[in-house]
Amino acid sequence: MLFHSPQFLFVFLPLALLGFFAVGRWGSQALALLWLTCVSLFFYGYWNPAYLWLLGLSIIVNYPLGTILMRRGTGGRALLIVGIAANLALLGYFKYANFFLDAAGTALGAPWTLGTIVLPLGISFFTFEQVAWLVESHQGKIPPTTFLRYCAFITNFPKLIAGPIVRPHEFLPQLQDAHWGRCRAENMSVGVTIFMIGLFKKVVLADTVATLVSPVFAASAAGASVTLLEAWGSLLAYALQIYFDFSGYTDMAIGVARMFGITLPLNFAAPYRSVSIIDFWRRWHMSLSRLVRDYVYIPLGGNRCGTVRQWINVLVTMAIVGLWHGAGWTFIAWGTLHGVFLVINHAWRAARVRMGLANLGTWWSRSLAWMTTFAAVLVAWVFFRSENMPAALRFLGSLAGADGLSLPGMWQARWGDLLSGYGVQFDLQQRLILLPSQWVRGSTWILALLCMALLLPTTQQFLRHFRPAGDARENDVGPGIMGGLTWQPTVRWALGLAALTSVTIVFLMLSQQSEFLYFQF
Repeated sequence: MLFHSPQFLFVFLPLALLGFFAVGRWGSQALALLWLTCVSLFFYGYWNPAYLWLLGLSIIVNYPLGTILMRRGTGGRALLIVGIAANLALLGYFKYANFFLDAAGTALGAPWTLGTIVLPLGISFFTFEQVAWLVESHQGKIPPTTFLRYCAFITNFPKLIAGPIVRPHEFLPQLQDAHWGRCRAENMSVGVTIFMIGLFKKVVLADTVATLVSPVFAASAAGASVTLLEAWGSLLAYALQIYFDFSGYTDMAIGVARMFGITLPLNFAAPYRSVSIIDFWRRWHMSLSRLVRDYVYIPLGGNRCGTVRQWINVLVTMAIVGLWHGAGWTFIAWGTLHGVFLVINHAWRAARVRMGLANLGTWWSRSLAWMTTFAAVLVAWVFFRSENMPAALRFLGSLAGADGLSLPGMWQARWGDLLSGYGVQFDLQQRLILLPSQWVRGSTWILALLCMALLLPTTQQFLRHFRPAGDARENDVGPGIMGGLTWQPTVRWALGLAALTSVTIVFLMLSQQSEFLYFQF
C-alpha cells in the first residue's frame, strides 16, 4: 500500500487515526499501542502477507536478546555479536545470496543459484533498526521497555517501508509520555501539512520530471545513441526525481507519524546545496549516514589510526552503503565512487590547511565548490540509476559526448549559422529520443525544480516553530530566498494547504501511480 494510493489516503489512514484516538481516549495507552501495532502489521501485510512471519520472527528473537543485553551490560559482547550476525544473515540471505552466488559462479565458471528469492519489503530498514536495538541495549542507552512498545517501535508503519531509520533512543521515550495516544490539534495540523507537502513533492514534482528519465536511460542501455544534451538533461531530471521522490516520501512518513504523536528524525537538509561531498552526506539520507558512521566507520577505526587507514575506512564504509542500497555491482560502484570523492575531499581539506587556505569563503570559491560537488553527485547517480555496469559506462560515454551533440531540427533556422561551425549537428529526421516539445517543457521543469531544491526553505524550515522532525540542530542549511516564510495554524495557511492539496489530487487522478524509488531497498 503506497502513501499516495487511494486506498491509503481515503480508507486506511482515516480509519487508523479514528481507531487510534478512540482507544486512546476511552481505553488506555496500552490499547493505543496495540492498535498502532496491529494497523502497522496490516499495512505491511497488505503488500505480501506471506512475509509477516519474517517480521514477526525478527521481533520475537530480537526483543529478548535486547532485554538480556540490558541486564548484562558490557558483559554481553559475545551475545551482541551473535545477535547482530543473525540479523545480518537474515538480510544477507534474502537480499544478497543470489548476488554473491552469481558472482562466485561467474568467477569459477559454474552457475550457482538458489532460485527466485522475493525481497521482503523494507527488510534493510527494519533490520538496521533491530541492530540498533541490540547495540543500544548493550550500551545502556535505553531503559527497559515493554514488548508492546518494542513492537510499536519496529512495526511503526510510517517508517517501516523506507525509513527514516530510527534508533530506539529516538523513538521509545516518546511512547512513555503520559499524554501520548491522545488527539492533539497541533500534531494533526502539523502532521497533515508535512504530509501534503511530501505528497506534492512526489506526485507533482518527482513523477512529472520522471518522464524525461526512463526513455533516455532505456535507450542508452539498449545501445541507441544518446546525444550530449539528452544525456545531461536526463541525468539532471533523474537527480531531481530521486530527490523529490525520496524527500517526499520522508515528509509523508514524518507527517503521518506526527499525526500519531510521534516525531521522527530528520532525513534531508537541502543536500543539493552542499559545497563538498562531506557536506552532502551530512544532508542526504541523514539517518543512514549517522548509523553507518556509528556502526561501521567508527568501529573500523574512523580517523584515529592515521590518514591512510582513515581513507581505507571511508572506502569500505561507502562500499557497504552502496551494497546496502542494492545487490548489484552498480550500487557498489556508486557507493565506492562516493568513497573516492570523500577521500579526495578529506585530502583537499588537509592540503588547504597546509597551504594556509583553510578559510576560503568568497562567493566565487563557494560557487566553484558547489558546482564541483553537484557534478560529482550527478556522475555517481549514473551508476545508481543504470541497470548494469555496461549500461552505466555507455551512459557515461554519452555524457562525455561520445554520441555527439545534436539539437532539434526546428532550431536550425535560428541557430544553424552560428553553431554549425563548432561541430553542432541538427536532427532533421527526428532521431532524438524525446520530441523537441518534450525537451522544451522538460528543460523549463528541470530549471524550476533545481531552483526549488537550491533556493526555497526546506519543509523543516517552513515549520521550524513546531519542531517538525528530530535533530533540528542539523538543519542549519541556510534559509533560502524565502527564509522568513513560516507556517502557522491560521485560516490563511489552511486555504493555501487546501489549494496545494487540490493541485496534488488533480495530478494524482491524471497520472499513472508509480512506486517510490527507495521501495526496492
